Amino acid sequence: MTAYQRERDELLSERKKLLQAHYAGAIPLDLLGEEQERIARRLAFREAQIEAGDVEYEQAQAHIDDCLALAGDCNAI
Repeated sequence: MTAYQRERDELLSERKKLLQAHYAGAIPLDLLGEEQERIARRLAFREAQIEAGDVEYEQAQAHIDDCLALAGDCNAI
């Protein structure tokens, strides 16, 4: 698990705890809204980074596969 995935999981947990605290009357509605927005922005940012990393990994894997295919056919080249 990457640091980005860990942070995403922590943010999801924080969001649940925040909602539970609101239900318990410990957090006013305006603060709940502000914190939920902050968490949502951070989650969207992390999700984009995770997705970009997945795309980069797939591209790198494709390049490696191409290189291995060429290396396996060296005497034909």
